[in-house]
Amino acid sequence: MKLSLKEGGDCIDFVHLMARCTLIFEIKGGTGRFVNAHGLLTYTETADPVLFDAPGTAVFGTEVGKITGTVSGVPIGDGQNEQ
Repeated sequence: MKLSLKEGGDCIDFVHLMARCTLIFEIKGGTGRFVNAHGLLTYTETADPVLFDAPGTAVFGTEVGKITGTVSGVPIGDGQNEQ
């Protein structure tokens, strides 16, 4: 699949020590079974620090995200059905 970034942004919350990231990708074709693929995918992520050094700087964190959206124009099974 060929993806292009439509928009995105980060929001860093210094009070609660967390960050959120949202990226929106547009799908425009691809190769093989994805040649006619089209749609939008949204990636959302939350990042939290979990380990700090002596001065209090975050040195290790976790990132949890999910992808939602719809991809159309991709054959399923034997390639006879378009979904």
